[in-house]
Amino acid sequence: MTRTRIPPADDAAPEARRRLALDTYALADIERAAPHTLACVKASLARHAAIVITAEGAHLLHMRSLEAALSFFQADAAIKAAVDGRRYYAGRHGDATLTFRHAGITHRRSLAELLGAERGWIPRGTSPSGADKEYLQYGVFGRRVPDGLPGLKHNLWPRWPDPVQTRAFRMAKIGQTRLHARLHRAMLALLDSELAPPGPPAAPAHPPYEILCRDTFYHPHPAAPEAGTADRQTARPIRNPAHVDLSNGTLVHYREGLQLYAGRQRERAAICHDEAGWFDLDGACLPPDALIYLVGLATEITTRGRYLAAWHRVVCDSPCGTHRPRLSIVSFCNAGIDDVLPGGADLRASGLVYPSIERTLLPVIGNVAYLASTRTAPTGMQTCGAR
Repeated sequence: MTRTRIPPADDAAPEARRRLALDTYALADIERAAPHTLACVKASLARHAAIVITAEGAHLLHMRSLEAALSFFQADAAIKAAVDGRRYYAGRHGDATLTFRHAGITHRRSLAELLGAERGWIPRGTSPSGADKEYLQYGVFGRRVPDGLPGLKHNLWPRWPDPVQTRAFRMAKIGQTRLHARLHRAMLALLDSELAPPGPPAAPAHPPYEILCRDTFYHPHPAAPEAGTADRQTARPIRNPAHVDLSNGTLVHYREGLQLYAGRQRERAAICHDEAGWFDLDGACLPPDALIYLVGLATEITTRGRYLAAWHRVVCDSPCGTHRPRLSIVSFCNAGIDDVLPGGADLRASGLVYPSIERTLLPVIGNVAYLASTRTAPTGMQTCGAR
């Protein structure tokens, strides 16, 4: 375990201008889940509500050319539009069937089957609206896909005239998804006792369920953004649709889960009731392809100029419990394969703002910052032995 110095933001408030020393762990060590590693991770989360995880080869998920990144981003946007349209339709017509041609063969599949999905019900009182809600579950941890790959894009892959480019995109997205799955499984295995509610497990009247989904947020990229334009934009609230449990593919209302903002100043991330307070990601010496990994109920991300893609995992062991919190784990790409364009270019925020969360209502387990690095440890890192 090492300790990484995180400098404060230049424009931070005086009380927030303090250096953080985030403990760093190798992903392989976390996957082994030795007792001393668990104790050390828990102590680190208790101290800063954040740790850094290193993994070999993760930097390879980043696109090396501006042209490739732009092309891949547009293709991913097309995939998202197609999936969103089918998901919305499935929410209203889950038993509908679609006929499509793939690889020269005509297929007829139910919408849920096409998306690799399962259907179920959220009991009354569990959803924010208080009503019974039908959900369509799909995502990286589907039972039919043991290695964590999603089963919903097989007929939605983009195709370029150059087959090498098409194959490179597919392999990069598969590698990115596998890394998400690996991180999720490692942290869930390590923090299993922390995620479980205290006391003996109750026999729920409704079967336990997990909801897994992908939230993707795109911000328009002006052709020629002027300096400071984003800072002068008026904040306009985005109102959740009537069926909040089906918005953006997540069954977690924004008050309970991931919050995104078109923020001011530089890009930041914060966790409610986090002792570390606000810290500046731009000044945190993170590589271009870093991921931020967050664990907890109250996750709030502030950003300007970034396209974000998040894997959102909601865990509820007793849906009928009225006082038991719904735990969630969120990981999102801060600057991954199709997030921030190389060479300093990025996707400027549009000025849209999500409603703020009620911090006092949302406890936190902690957050994990994942650092994809194959470099040697930078100067200033301190080696700490795990006790």
